[in-house]
Amino acid sequence: MEILIDNKDLKEVYGIMTLDHTQALGIASERVNERTWADKSGVDKNISNIRYDSKDFSLSLICKSTTYGDAYLKVKSLTDYMFSKGVFVLSIRDLENGLRVAFLCERSNDIVPSINIREQNSLYVFKIGLKDVNPNALVYYTTIEDNEVNINYTKGRNAFLYWGDGSRGEVSNSGTYTKSDYTSNGLVDVIIDIDKDVTDTDALTCDFEADITSGIKSQDVQFTDLSTGDIVLWSWDFGDGLTSSEQSPLHTYSESGTYDVSLQIFNITNGSQTTIKMSYIVVRNARMLVNDSGDFALKNNSDYGLIN
Repeated sequence: MEILIDNKDLKEVYGIMTLDHTQALGIASERVNERTWADKSGVDKNISNIRYDSKDFSLSLICKSTTYGDAYLKVKSLTDYMFSKGVFVLSIRDLENGLRVAFLCERSNDIVPSINIREQNSLYVFKIGLKDVNPNALVYYTTIEDNEVNINYTKGRNAFLYWGDGSRGEVSNSGTYTKSDYTSNGLVDVIIDIDKDVTDTDALTCDFEADITSGIKSQDVQFTDLSTGDIVLWSWDFGDGLTSSEQSPLHTYSESGTYDVSLQIFNITNGSQTTIKMSYIVVRNARMLVNDSGDFALKNNSDYGLIN
């Protein structure tokens, strides 16, 4: 039986072993019939989407030490890590018997308000209280290969992503998310802090085009939104200090220059995606034309319109 905190084996890293983990498995068994709440929006705590209906449980643990002081330092190292992270991934694995359970947890001071280490025949016994903060979180059981792991997220909603090694990121849209700085290979439990039963949102894909990308001063450019997804807001930056919230705006470039154009789109769940096209629009002061005699002449924009 392996007990891991953020993919760190308690026995190997902290010198701590499990004595009783049945409370955790009892909570895991309740997930057959998912608990639901009237309000699934959650509340912010430790920059994480902690649910109101979080549930307390405890793990009974032991460690071998030559002295009480040494045992205390081992336990303190573990609890300090828990408090420093606020929220972490707890994993229980017995792969020989096909058991692999993962929780999104925080330390609980309700069920075990303080750590009481007791000596029993050179073994030091103690309990740690934990809180299962989101039983409906999406769990990805995967493997680190070449210090990299990928997950495919399909909900298309903003959520916190726990990579199983203590680091945390964010997801905002459906797609593949990659982390490539693990220090070792092996099993990892990746958890996204969002109710797994929440409805999917179409993935956002941000793209656009312009009817013309080069011209002369006072050039009108028609931008067309090519994005897909449940979009509710468009935010354009034309690169000349002007912006627009229209879906497909018409914009006039009044000064010469080379302009980057960006579009950011948002869906109803506050997911967003941005596309930037560098040096996309080029505007000149004048235009070189060929006259009837075949000679080149530089003509001002005020004299000649745009010639295609």
